[in-house]
Amino acid sequence: MIDRSHLPELLWNASPLLPGISAHYANMSVHIFVGADTRVCPFERDGSPMREPKAWKVVESKVIIDHRFIRIREDLLEHPDDGRRFRYFYLESPSSAVATVALTDDGCVILTRQYRHPVGRVIYDLPAGRPKEGESPQQAAARELAEETGYHAARWRKLAYFNQFPGAMQVGTHLFLAQELTPGMQKLDRYEDVAVVKMPFAEALSLVTHGEVIDGAMMVGLLLVAQEGLAP
Repeated sequence: MIDRSHLPELLWNASPLLPGISAHYANMSVHIFVGADTRVCPFERDGSPMREPKAWKVVESKVIIDHRFIRIREDLLEHPDDGRRFRYFYLESPSSAVATVALTDDGCVILTRQYRHPVGRVIYDLPAGRPKEGESPQQAAARELAEETGYHAARWRKLAYFNQFPGAMQVGTHLFLAQELTPGMQKLDRYEDVAVVKMPFAEALSLVTHGEVIDGAMMVGLLLVAQEGLAP
């Protein structure tokens, strides 16, 4: 089990101004900060009940880039109250992604390390990929884990589904926890160059909380596992 003392106030409290962490997707990034107001009640700043925004109406919609790996759509939106209109562009990927937090019995997490061209860096990330036709997200996660790291898992658990950029992407990532691992051989595609890293979970979590990780799935996955006390 991971002692909560290993985690900064980022998870457990909020102080007036806490340093944040950054998550990246493609060549975009999100900087996450923690503020002092921890209220979750639906109120405006003046204390009145929060106004619920309305969904905008799609007047026109068209795909402007269509590729088997990525699709970009342009929608003309209209506000239902006053008729304001504007054009909205977003990524409409053919499928959601999958990523796995794979934990060993001796308290380590299996990470991948590889060059990610959109950010121009070699980074730590989770074994991840996309489902093939006919695969469920969990089947895809198991396949990607085996192909990228050689590990097979006897026990699986769904951690979350999240969208790193709901303002710019339509799809998100299915995040899984894999345990009771058996090592094996990688089966990489010819264009993949992936190193397998077995790292103590507490050390990997420290990289996240100290802002040394940019992969969003790795951040969310490790923080969730720590928050729920799922690490060995």
